[in-house]
Amino acid sequence: MKVLMISTDRSVFDKDSAFRARLFEYQKRLGHITVLVLGVRGDETLSSDIHVIGVAYKTRLGTFLAARRAARDIVAANPTEWLVTTQDEFTGLIGYSLKKRFGVPWRAEVHTDILSPWFGRVFFKNNLRKLIFRLTIKKASCVRVVSERIKKSFERQGIMRAPIVVLPVKPKRPTYEAASGSERYFLILSRLTYEKNTSFAIRAFKKIAEAHPDILLKIVGEGSQRPLLERLATDLGIRNRVVFLGWQSQSAPLMAGALSLVSTSWYEGFGLSVLEAMGAGCPVITTDVGIAGDTLKHEESGIIIEHNDVEALAGAMTRLIKDPEYRAHLAQIAKHAAEPFFDEDAYWRVFDESFSLCNKKK
Repeated sequence: MKVLMISTDRSVFDKDSAFRARLFEYQKRLGHITVLVLGVRGDETLSSDIHVIGVAYKTRLGTFLAARRAARDIVAANPTEWLVTTQDEFTGLIGYSLKKRFGVPWRAEVHTDILSPWFGRVFFKNNLRKLIFRLTIKKASCVRVVSERIKKSFERQGIMRAPIVVLPVKPKRPTYEAASGSERYFLILSRLTYEKNTSFAIRAFKKIAEAHPDILLKIVGEGSQRPLLERLATDLGIRNRVVFLGWQSQSAPLMAGALSLVSTSWYEGFGLSVLEAMGAGCPVITTDVGIAGDTLKHEESGIIIEHNDVEALAGAMTRLIKDPEYRAHLAQIAKHAAEPFFDEDAYWRVFDESFSLCNKKK
Protein backbone atom coordinates (compact mmCIF):
# COMPACT_ATOMS: atom_id res chain seq x y z
CA MET A 1 0.00 0.00 0.00
CA LYS A 2 1.03 3.57 -0.70
CA VAL A 3 -0.29 6.32 1.56
CA LEU A 4 -0.68 9.95 0.56
CA MET A 5 -0.92 12.12 3.69
CA ILE A 6 -2.27 15.62 3.03
CA SER A 7 -1.40 17.90 5.92
CA THR A 8 -0.85 21.48 7.05
CA ASP A 9 1.77 20.53 9.64
CA ARG A 10 4.88 22.32 8.41
CA SER A 11 6.99 20.87 11.22
CA VAL A 12 7.66 17.83 9.03
CA PHE A 13 10.58 19.82 7.56
CA ASP A 14 12.01 20.28 11.08
CA LYS A 15 14.48 17.45 11.74
CA ASP A 16 13.64 17.43 15.46
CA SER A 17 9.83 17.55 15.17
CA ALA A 18 7.52 14.92 16.64
CA PHE A 19 5.60 14.67 13.35
CA ARG A 20 8.73 13.82 11.42
CA ALA A 21 9.70 11.18 13.99
CA ARG A 22 6.23 9.62 13.81
CA LEU A 23 6.52 9.23 10.03
CA PHE A 24 9.23 6.62 10.50
CA GLU A 25 6.96 4.68 12.87
CA TYR A 26 4.08 4.93 10.41
CA GLN A 27 6.21 3.79 7.48
CA LYS A 28 7.08 0.51 9.21
CA ARG A 29 3.37 -0.33 9.31
CA LEU A 30 2.07 1.26 6.12
CA GLY A 31 4.77 0.92 3.48
CA HIS A 32 5.44 3.90 1.21
CA ILE A 33 4.35 7.35 2.49
CA THR A 34 4.19 10.59 0.54
CA VAL A 35 3.37 13.66 2.63
CA LEU A 36 1.90 16.67 0.84
CA VAL A 37 2.17 19.73 3.09
CA LEU A 38 0.24 22.94 2.42
CA GLY A 39 1.71 26.31 3.29
CA VAL A 40 5.43 25.70 2.90
CA ARG A 41 7.74 24.99 -0.01
CA GLY A 42 10.11 22.06 0.02
CA ASP A 43 10.92 18.64 -1.34
CA GLU A 44 12.75 16.13 0.80
CA THR A 45 13.30 12.39 0.71
CA LEU A 46 13.53 11.14 4.29
CA SER A 47 14.06 7.51 3.30
CA SER A 48 13.47 5.26 0.32
CA ASP A 49 9.80 5.07 1.37
CA ILE A 50 9.12 8.52 2.83
CA HIS A 51 8.87 11.52 0.51
CA VAL A 52 7.78 14.99 1.70
CA ILE A 53 6.54 17.68 -0.70
CA GLY A 54 5.65 21.23 0.36
CA VAL A 55 3.32 23.44 -1.67
CA ALA A 56 2.87 27.18 -1.09
CA TYR A 57 1.58 30.12 -3.13
CA LYS A 58 0.86 33.76 -2.31
CA THR A 59 -2.77 33.08 -1.38
CA ARG A 60 -4.48 30.30 0.53
CA LEU A 61 -6.68 29.57 -2.45
CA GLY A 62 -3.64 29.34 -4.72
CA THR A 63 -1.95 26.98 -2.26
CA PHE A 64 -5.06 24.83 -2.03
CA LEU A 65 -5.48 24.56 -5.81
CA ALA A 66 -1.79 23.76 -6.29
CA ALA A 67 -1.96 21.07 -3.60
CA ARG A 68 -5.01 19.53 -5.23
CA ARG A 69 -3.21 19.40 -8.59
CA ALA A 70 -0.14 17.86 -6.98
CA ALA A 71 -2.25 15.24 -5.21
CA ARG A 72 -4.02 14.33 -8.46
CA ASP A 73 -0.69 13.98 -10.25
CA ILE A 74 0.60 11.64 -7.53
CA VAL A 75 -2.46 9.40 -7.52
CA ALA A 76 -3.43 9.46 -11.20
CA ALA A 77 -0.70 7.13 -12.48
CA ASN A 78 -2.01 4.15 -10.49
CA PRO A 79 -5.01 4.96 -8.24
CA THR A 80 -5.41 1.37 -7.04
CA GLU A 81 -2.09 1.56 -5.18
CA TRP A 82 -3.01 4.57 -3.04
CA LEU A 83 -4.86 5.39 0.15
CA VAL A 84 -5.36 9.08 1.00
CA THR A 85 -5.50 10.46 4.53
CA THR A 86 -6.39 14.07 5.45
CA GLN A 87 -6.23 16.01 8.70
CA ASP A 88 -8.85 18.78 8.58
CA GLU A 89 -11.83 20.06 6.61
CA PHE A 90 -9.84 21.90 3.91
CA THR A 91 -7.40 19.10 3.21
CA GLY A 92 -10.47 16.88 3.38
CA LEU A 93 -11.78 18.68 0.31
CA ILE A 94 -8.78 17.28 -1.57
CA GLY A 95 -9.42 13.80 -0.19
CA TYR A 96 -13.06 14.13 -1.25
CA SER A 97 -12.08 15.13 -4.81
CA LEU A 98 -9.59 12.25 -5.13
CA LYS A 99 -12.13 9.74 -3.87
CA LYS A 100 -14.76 11.06 -6.29
CA ARG A 101 -12.47 11.20 -9.33
CA PHE A 102 -10.25 8.14 -8.88
CA GLY A 103 -12.12 5.98 -6.36
CA VAL A 104 -9.15 5.87 -4.00
CA PRO A 105 -9.98 5.06 -0.36
CA TRP A 106 -10.04 8.21 1.75
CA ARG A 107 -9.34 8.17 5.50
CA ALA A 108 -10.58 11.42 7.05
CA GLU A 109 -9.03 12.42 10.38
CA VAL A 110 -11.07 14.63 12.72
CA HIS A 111 -9.07 16.24 15.52
CA THR A 112 -11.61 18.88 16.57
CA ASP A 113 -15.08 18.62 18.07
CA ILE A 114 -16.43 20.30 14.96
CA LEU A 115 -20.11 19.73 15.79
CA SER A 116 -19.77 21.26 19.26
CA PRO A 117 -22.25 24.13 19.72
CA TRP A 118 -19.31 26.30 20.78
CA PHE A 119 -17.31 25.64 17.61
CA GLY A 120 -19.28 28.06 15.45
CA ARG A 121 -19.91 30.58 18.22
CA VAL A 122 -16.28 31.24 19.05
CA PHE A 123 -15.19 31.97 15.47
CA PHE A 124 -17.76 32.78 12.79
CA LYS A 125 -15.42 31.36 10.11
CA ASN A 126 -15.73 27.98 11.82
CA ASN A 127 -19.23 27.77 10.39
CA LEU A 128 -17.63 27.55 6.93
CA ARG A 129 -15.45 24.70 8.18
CA LYS A 130 -18.54 22.96 9.54
CA LEU A 131 -20.37 23.38 6.22
CA ILE A 132 -17.46 21.95 4.23
CA PHE A 133 -17.24 19.06 6.66
CA ARG A 134 -20.93 18.21 6.33
CA LEU A 135 -20.78 18.37 2.52
CA THR A 136 -17.76 16.09 2.16
CA ILE A 137 -17.54 13.67 5.09
CA LYS A 138 -20.20 11.23 3.81
CA LYS A 139 -17.84 10.37 0.95
CA ALA A 140 -15.06 9.21 3.32
CA SER A 141 -14.13 5.52 3.31
CA CYS A 142 -13.42 5.61 7.04
CA VAL A 143 -13.10 8.25 9.72
CA ARG A 144 -10.53 8.49 12.50
CA VAL A 145 -11.60 10.63 15.47
CA VAL A 146 -9.50 11.36 18.55
CA SER A 147 -12.15 10.97 21.25
CA GLU A 148 -15.37 9.22 22.15
CA ARG A 149 -16.99 12.65 22.45
CA ILE A 150 -16.54 13.32 18.73
CA LYS A 151 -17.74 9.84 17.75
CA LYS A 152 -20.89 10.22 19.86
CA SER A 153 -21.49 13.67 18.39
CA PHE A 154 -21.39 12.24 14.84
CA GLU A 155 -23.62 9.33 15.77
CA ARG A 156 -26.23 11.58 17.40
CA GLN A 157 -26.52 13.72 14.30
CA GLY A 158 -26.47 10.78 11.89
CA ILE A 159 -24.16 12.41 9.35
CA MET A 160 -21.66 9.58 9.02
CA ARG A 161 -21.87 6.67 6.60
CA ALA A 162 -18.32 5.41 6.99
CA PRO A 163 -17.02 3.35 9.94
CA ILE A 164 -15.61 5.49 12.76
CA VAL A 165 -12.48 4.51 14.67
CA VAL A 166 -11.50 6.26 17.91
CA LEU A 167 -7.72 6.66 17.90
CA PRO A 168 -6.64 9.19 20.54
CA VAL A 169 -3.62 11.42 20.15
CA LYS A 170 -0.58 9.40 21.20
CA PRO A 171 0.68 10.88 24.49
CA LYS A 172 4.15 10.89 25.95
CA ARG A 173 4.50 8.84 29.11
CA PRO A 174 5.17 11.43 31.79
CA THR A 175 7.83 11.42 34.45
CA TYR A 176 6.68 11.88 38.00
CA GLU A 177 9.43 13.91 39.60
CA ALA A 178 7.93 17.17 40.82
CA ALA A 179 9.63 20.50 40.22
CA SER A 180 11.91 21.51 43.06
CA GLY A 181 10.93 24.29 45.47
CA SER A 182 8.10 25.04 47.86
CA GLU A 183 5.90 27.13 45.55
CA ARG A 184 2.21 26.30 45.40
CA TYR A 185 0.63 26.97 42.05
CA PHE A 186 -2.03 26.15 39.51
CA LEU A 187 -0.84 25.35 36.01
CA ILE A 188 -2.12 26.15 32.53
CA LEU A 189 -0.48 24.32 29.63
CA SER A 190 -1.92 25.61 26.36
CA ARG A 191 -1.57 27.64 23.21
CA LEU A 192 -2.48 31.20 24.13
CA THR A 193 -5.18 31.62 21.50
CA TYR A 194 -8.76 32.83 21.77
CA GLU A 195 -10.47 29.43 21.71
CA LYS A 196 -8.44 28.34 24.76
CA ASN A 197 -10.21 31.06 26.82
CA THR A 198 -7.28 31.53 29.20
CA SER A 199 -8.69 34.89 30.28
CA PHE A 200 -11.42 32.93 32.10
CA ALA A 201 -8.78 31.22 34.26
CA ILE A 202 -7.04 34.53 35.04
CA ARG A 203 -10.33 36.17 36.06
CA ALA A 204 -11.12 33.25 38.36
CA PHE A 205 -7.58 33.26 39.77
CA LYS A 206 -8.03 36.85 40.98
CA LYS A 207 -10.34 35.45 43.66
CA ILE A 208 -7.69 32.91 44.64
CA ALA A 209 -4.98 35.57 44.74
CA GLU A 210 -7.04 37.70 47.12
CA ALA A 211 -7.74 34.85 49.54
CA HIS A 212 -4.45 32.94 49.26
CA PRO A 213 -1.45 35.27 48.89
CA ASP A 214 1.05 32.41 48.54
CA ILE A 215 -0.57 30.77 45.46
CA LEU A 216 0.66 31.40 41.90
CA LEU A 217 -0.81 30.77 38.46
CA LYS A 218 1.84 29.48 36.04
CA ILE A 219 1.05 29.62 32.33
CA VAL A 220 3.08 27.51 29.90
CA GLY A 221 2.59 28.32 26.23
CA GLU A 222 2.76 31.01 23.59
CA GLY A 223 0.28 32.53 21.17
CA SER A 224 -1.33 35.67 19.83
CA GLN A 225 -3.29 36.27 23.04
CA ARG A 226 -0.27 36.53 25.34
CA PRO A 227 -0.03 40.38 25.34
CA LEU A 228 -3.75 40.65 26.06
CA LEU A 229 -3.53 38.10 28.88
CA GLU A 230 -0.56 39.88 30.45
CA ARG A 231 -2.51 43.16 30.28
CA LEU A 232 -5.54 41.49 31.89
CA ALA A 233 -3.42 40.23 34.78
CA THR A 234 -2.02 43.74 35.21
CA ASP A 235 -5.46 45.35 35.11
CA LEU A 236 -6.72 42.90 37.75
CA GLY A 237 -3.76 43.75 40.01
CA ILE A 238 -2.34 40.20 40.01
CA ARG A 239 0.48 40.48 37.45
CA ASN A 240 3.06 39.53 40.07
CA ARG A 241 1.10 36.35 40.79
CA VAL A 242 0.61 35.20 37.19
CA VAL A 243 3.84 33.76 35.76
CA PHE A 244 4.14 33.44 31.97
CA LEU A 245 6.76 30.77 31.26
CA GLY A 246 6.49 30.53 27.46
CA TRP A 247 6.96 27.17 25.81
CA GLN A 248 8.70 24.53 27.93
CA SER A 249 10.29 21.41 26.47
CA GLN A 250 9.74 19.52 29.73
CA SER A 251 6.36 20.19 31.31
CA ALA A 252 5.89 16.95 33.29
CA PRO A 253 7.81 18.20 36.37
CA LEU A 254 5.60 21.30 36.43
CA MET A 255 2.51 19.10 36.20
CA ALA A 256 3.68 16.83 38.98
CA GLY A 257 4.28 19.79 41.29
CA ALA A 258 1.04 21.66 40.58
CA LEU A 259 -2.04 21.86 42.76
CA SER A 260 -3.97 21.27 39.54
CA LEU A 261 -3.86 21.68 35.80
CA VAL A 262 -6.54 24.15 34.69
CA SER A 263 -7.98 23.81 31.17
CA THR A 264 -10.60 26.34 30.07
CA SER A 265 -11.04 25.75 26.31
CA TRP A 266 -14.29 26.56 24.55
CA TYR A 267 -13.90 23.31 22.60
CA GLU A 268 -11.36 20.51 22.20
CA GLY A 269 -11.11 17.39 20.13
CA PHE A 270 -9.07 15.50 22.70
CA GLY A 271 -7.09 17.51 25.27
CA LEU A 272 -3.59 16.07 25.30
CA SER A 273 -2.36 18.25 28.16
CA VAL A 274 -5.28 17.06 30.29
CA LEU A 275 -4.43 13.41 29.66
CA GLU A 276 -0.72 13.90 30.28
CA ALA A 277 -1.48 15.75 33.52
CA MET A 278 -3.68 12.86 34.64
CA GLY A 279 -0.86 10.46 33.78
CA ALA A 280 1.56 12.56 35.82
CA GLY A 281 -0.68 12.34 38.88
CA CYS A 282 -1.82 15.95 38.59
CA PRO A 283 -5.47 16.76 39.40
CA VAL A 284 -7.36 18.49 36.57
CA ILE A 285 -10.03 21.17 36.47
CA THR A 286 -11.50 21.46 32.97
CA THR A 287 -14.44 22.72 31.02
CA ASP A 288 -16.69 20.04 29.52
CA VAL A 289 -14.63 19.41 26.39
CA GLY A 290 -12.40 16.70 24.91
CA ILE A 291 -12.02 13.66 27.15
CA ALA A 292 -14.06 15.24 29.96
CA GLY A 293 -17.06 13.07 30.76
CA ASP A 294 -15.42 9.94 29.31
CA THR A 295 -11.89 9.40 30.60
CA LEU A 296 -12.14 12.25 33.11
CA LYS A 297 -15.21 11.82 35.33
CA HIS A 298 -16.51 14.72 37.40
CA GLU A 299 -15.39 14.50 41.04
CA GLU A 300 -13.94 11.05 40.42
CA SER A 301 -10.85 11.66 38.29
CA GLY A 302 -11.12 15.44 37.92
CA ILE A 303 -13.44 18.42 38.18
CA ILE A 304 -15.61 19.57 35.26
CA ILE A 305 -16.96 23.12 35.22
CA GLU A 306 -19.20 25.17 32.96
CA HIS A 307 -17.70 27.58 30.42
CA ASN A 308 -16.93 31.03 31.83
CA ASP A 309 -18.37 30.27 35.27
CA VAL A 310 -15.84 32.24 37.32
CA GLU A 311 -17.41 31.31 40.65
CA ALA A 312 -17.35 27.59 39.83
CA LEU A 313 -13.72 27.65 38.74
CA ALA A 314 -12.61 29.68 41.75
CA GLY A 315 -14.59 27.33 43.99
CA ALA A 316 -12.93 24.25 42.49
CA MET A 317 -9.49 25.79 42.90
CA THR A 318 -10.25 26.73 46.50
CA ARG A 319 -11.38 23.20 47.28
CA LEU A 320 -8.13 21.73 45.96
CA ILE A 321 -6.13 24.21 48.05
CA LYS A 322 -7.99 23.45 51.27
CA ASP A 323 -8.51 19.70 50.89
CA PRO A 324 -5.23 17.86 50.19
CA GLU A 325 -6.88 14.46 50.74
CA TYR A 326 -9.45 15.17 48.03
CA ARG A 327 -6.67 16.43 45.76
CA ALA A 328 -4.68 13.22 46.32
CA HIS A 329 -7.77 11.10 45.65
CA LEU A 330 -8.42 12.84 42.31
CA ALA A 331 -4.77 12.42 41.34
CA GLN A 332 -4.77 8.69 42.13
CA ILE A 333 -7.97 7.93 40.19
CA ALA A 334 -6.88 10.16 37.30
CA LYS A 335 -3.56 8.38 36.97
CA HIS A 336 -5.31 5.01 36.85
CA ALA A 337 -7.86 6.26 34.27
CA ALA A 338 -5.13 7.61 32.00
CA GLU A 339 -2.97 4.49 32.03
CA PRO A 340 -4.62 2.68 29.05
CA PHE A 341 -3.72 5.58 26.75
CA PHE A 342 -0.01 4.82 27.27
CA ASP A 343 -0.37 1.23 26.04
CA GLU A 344 1.76 1.14 22.88
CA ASP A 345 0.39 -2.18 21.62
CA ALA A 346 -3.23 -1.04 21.98
CA TYR A 347 -2.50 2.19 20.12
CA TRP A 348 -0.93 0.43 17.15
CA ARG A 349 -3.71 -2.15 16.97
CA VAL A 350 -6.29 0.60 16.54
CA PHE A 351 -3.97 2.47 14.15
CA ASP A 352 -3.75 -0.61 11.90
CA GLU A 353 -7.51 -1.12 12.11
CA SER A 354 -8.21 2.44 10.98
CA PHE A 355 -6.26 1.88 7.76
CA SER A 356 -7.50 -1.64 7.05
CA LEU A 357 -11.12 -0.47 7.34
CA CYS A 358 -10.48 2.13 4.67
CA ASN A 359 -9.11 -0.43 2.25
CA LYS A 360 -12.27 -2.52 2.73
CA LYS A 361 -14.59 0.48 2.24
CA LYS A 362 -13.42 1.88 -1.09
